[in-house]
Amino acid sequence: MSHVPLKGLVRSTPATVFTLLFGIAVVVGFGIALVKVVPGGADELHTYEKAVRCQKAPATPADPIDCRWTREYTVTRVHLHQKKGDMTYAILKSVNGVTRKTEYTNEGPVVSRLHQGDRVTATFWRGVLTEISAGGGSQRTDEAPVNWRARMLIFGLITIPSGILLIAVALWRLSRRAMPEPTPGMIATLSLAGAFFFAGLFSPLVLSVLGQGREEFWPVAAVWVPAALILTAVARTYVVKKRATEAAAG
Repeated sequence: MSHVPLKGLVRSTPATVFTLLFGIAVVVGFGIALVKVVPGGADELHTYEKAVRCQKAPATPADPIDCRWTREYTVTRVHLHQKKGDMTYAILKSVNGVTRKTEYTNEGPVVSRLHQGDRVTATFWRGVLTEISAGGGSQRTDEAPVNWRARMLIFGLITIPSGILLIAVALWRLSRRAMPEPTPGMIATLSLAGAFFFAGLFSPLVLSVLGQGREEFWPVAAVWVPAALILTAVARTYVVKKRATEAAAG
């Protein structure tokens, strides 16, 4: 475990107070966001998934109707994600010459296989192009409704446990501010806060690699919890060994 950067967070009283305030801001901020977003965060997605197919397509794609309808397009260009900040997108052209640029959060099961000249079926809902289908697969665009409930719960899992640990270690250090240096337990707790954060970031990536395309909280938690338990055990082992070394030396 790294000592120098972490000690700086709780070495002095001002730094410890800053760490405490930062932890409180993280927990309270994301807590408020969860309370506001989670109750109805999946309503729009459920409405979209339950929407029936229109009996007749509207005159223009921009018509804000609640039923879903489709239109055929030809792919004129495909650009896959290549660097940070870069978006995966496909440019589609209708039979009457209208072009649309559709963006995607990942290369998915459809866009990665598209080439210039391929035909796709685009799905519209409330005037928005929400999904494309080709070759037996489908992929939603970044304008499609998302499960904000699951997304915010995942964000909370990534940030709130780390924030709670920051609050705990800051209060612990303030209660022993007369000590010249943070204890091994304090350093381990700070390390664990960072490790929990990165475990939260890593968990959705594991599911993505395994083919779990849907954004759901419980599968992410199922990856994060064992990782958190292992990290906690590692931190505990570090503290025990560090204390034993210090006792033997002195």
